[in-house]
Amino acid sequence: MTRILSALGAYLGPESMLVPAAVDNPTGFWELEPIVDINQSILTRFGGRAMDPPPLENGWATSGKITDLRHRAAALVETLFSASSWWAWKDPRACLTLPFWQEIIPPMHYVICVRRPAEVAASLRRRNNIPEARSIYLWLLYNRAALSASVGARRHFITYDDVMIDPIRNAELVAGFLGESISDESTAAIANFIDPARRHHRYDTRVDPENFRLAKPLLLAANDAYEMMSRGEQLISNELVALFDGALQS
Repeated sequence: MTRILSALGAYLGPESMLVPAAVDNPTGFWELEPIVDINQSILTRFGGRAMDPPPLENGWATSGKITDLRHRAAALVETLFSASSWWAWKDPRACLTLPFWQEIIPPMHYVICVRRPAEVAASLRRRNNIPEARSIYLWLLYNRAALSASVGARRHFITYDDVMIDPIRNAELVAGFLGESISDESTAAIANFIDPARRHHRYDTRVDPENFRLAKPLLLAANDAYEMMSRGEQLISNELVALFDGALQS
């Protein structure tokens, strides 16, 4: 999705500062290393990390514990993006750290990308050897945080399936949401980049694979949340909040 935004004209920062491609993601991560570093530092300061997030209490984003990181982030944004007509950035950790960035960056538009929970869990099992139940818990935690931090803002929900099945149509929808147009050049770049053959994991959410047996209660809740978000809920309904909170507390 971030590559699509780039094709639409969003500036992602200097190419030399983007996280390099890796064996598990040969087409690149499209994440700016300095932003990733700041997000990692935030989680570390509060006693956690991406795969083991710390509890973030009310007011944490303005805590004196991370004053230096706020100065660093503000300088980064000013240096790299102040001259850009529009720019974009992506880092999964931002689901957790978004309140920090909202203190630094003017009101943003949010493109919230959602992938089927079982597919995320399969990917994390393969890449990081994280048990399925833990992965589903993280899926719930990250998505709950992203929804909470963006409530009331302009946001567009899109699923991984949407992008893989019809990338051009969904690029047009995102462009419209952002008030941008999509050119023939953009269309060609997107069509050239999106390759369904690169999709590593696919699960039907109605199926309960044996390796998800221990994660079944969390998976059922996560599947319900996914279905609600895939319909493009623009506000967090009480039902969705209760669903997330109930699953995370179980």
